[in-house]
Amino acid sequence: MAEEPAGLGYVVGQEADWPTLEQEVQGRGPFGGAALHRLAIATMTGLTALHRAGVVHGAVSPKTVLLGPQGARLRHPVPEAPAPDEETVEAGALVWSTPEQVDGLPPAPASDLFAWAATMVYAATGRSPFGGGTVTDTVHRLLHGAADLGPLDGELRTLAADCLAAEPGDRPAAEDALLRLLGYSGALDTAIPTDPPPAAGPPPSPPARRRSRVLILTAVAVAVALLSGGVTYVLTGDREPSAASTTPAAPAAQDATPAAQDATPAARATATPAASPPASPPQPTKRIALPSGGTLYEHPGDPVRLVSYRTGVEGGQTAGYARTPGTDTFQRVAGDNTDAVVSPDGRWLAVVNELSVAVTERQEVTITERVTGERFSLPTADAPQVGQFLDWSRDSRRALLTIFNDLVGEDGKQRRLTAGYVILDVTARTSTFVPTTDALDASDADASAPVYHWLPDGTGVMSGYTTPEGTLGARFRDLTGRETRTMHWVGRPIGEEWFSPSGKLFTTTGCGSYTTCIWDTATGDRRATLPAGRTAYAVGWYDDRHLIRATWAGKDTFRITVHDFAGKEVRLLAEMRSHDRHIVNLTFAGR
Repeated sequence: MAEEPAGLGYVVGQEADWPTLEQEVQGRGPFGGAALHRLAIATMTGLTALHRAGVVHGAVSPKTVLLGPQGARLRHPVPEAPAPDEETVEAGALVWSTPEQVDGLPPAPASDLFAWAATMVYAATGRSPFGGGTVTDTVHRLLHGAADLGPLDGELRTLAADCLAAEPGDRPAAEDALLRLLGYSGALDTAIPTDPPPAAGPPPSPPARRRSRVLILTAVAVAVALLSGGVTYVLTGDREPSAASTTPAAPAAQDATPAAQDATPAARATATPAASPPASPPQPTKRIALPSGGTLYEHPGDPVRLVSYRTGVEGGQTAGYARTPGTDTFQRVAGDNTDAVVSPDGRWLAVVNELSVAVTERQEVTITERVTGERFSLPTADAPQVGQFLDWSRDSRRALLTIFNDLVGEDGKQRRLTAGYVILDVTARTSTFVPTTDALDASDADASAPVYHWLPDGTGVMSGYTTPEGTLGARFRDLTGRETRTMHWVGRPIGEEWFSPSGKLFTTTGCGSYTTCIWDTATGDRRATLPAGRTAYAVGWYDDRHLIRATWAGKDTFRITVHDFAGKEVRLLAEMRSHDRHIVNLTFAGR
């Protein structure tokens, strides 16, 4: 160990002749399989040791990962001579930067995690997850978290996506990342018992719990052993080529569009596992005539039932209908072009005229207490803004409206931009407008304006958004409008109810060609892919294993059906009339 003038120690080694990760990938191709996983563990072990010592590397990249006979090591970067093309140099350097460094902030431990994940993508693909464009393109991708994760899959892909979060506070710590790579996520939180030692005598165990504790302690022992070895983890055996350089995956595991293939993490199109096959929905025992035309089919054992809907009526207008409490009767609510939505507990009816800005300067939502008949109004938007897509929170205490600005461009075309959302608190009788920056993401006049829906627990909202590459993803915000998470690979959320009853799953479209995709809310892993066809779309959820879908069935007629995760129709819920082929909007509530 030698001493620098500043008093910081450094190690003198013999790694000068070792190839860098960049040289190895350029010479022999990307990593794959177990070799990629070993590389990930080795480099993360080095970062963990550095961070435990209070040191930030600050420049992790394919140029600073050395590959030698005893494993992978991290080294401090060597300054390079400037290249003649300044634009190329800047773009090339930026692809290994972090969002906070782009903003002029110094490197921090979270920056190392971001750079590590980008380096692992390079190891698997031979390219940066943010490269392929000008400086402006690169910066836009960095700041929006629009990483291309290529063939990464499983836990490594999920971990890389977490490490590439735009906000440093959303990235895991190096120790947690290492334990996830070892297969023991959260082990450090549970490995050291806090209970006092048991009294002498037979162990009070169930055996399964004892085995679990042994496994956790073993994981920590492995981690400590790795840490004690510094930054070395032996890479033994021949490297397995990556998916990028071998035979492509089977078509069934891929999306139908190249953009989706690049952007979808863990695209495992398999249904959520269950201990036993789920029971099929019961067949209907009751028929209910709908005042707009059509028939509703119900069974007392259905977990959900239709409580309100909107459909097209004669004259090119729409009309809202609500179920009378405690009956099988539906009545038309208010006038034309109104959206009438019953709260999940059935207590409240919210009515909004989505064209009200054409006749008044202020749009309002009318709330009716359905038992007492008490009615009050809450303001939503002032012209020229307008609120649409009314959505109730699951606890029935608040409603949500997405606020739009309709602008006319220089070409004379009208363009819709999302301005934010309004939270309507029916208990406090207040309305709060929350502005967002979604309008900045609109890449062209034809891009769909984001719409907001509640998260299952009511602590935030989710919307679709268009990435800088033109693909579709999902974005999470808290109730102040602050972005908390993005899933740029999933497509656009779809339906009247995006989340399953448990909140563990959600649906999107745009994840393939005429498909509906089901995703794990916590991990972003794909759970199923359902072919939809050109005339079918997702409406909501029947239960956690079945979707409700709508399909055109002849002139001005919809079939509302229940489908399993294989796309098979298992139940008819309704046949509904809708004039002028207007899309029907349906609200189902739990019983």
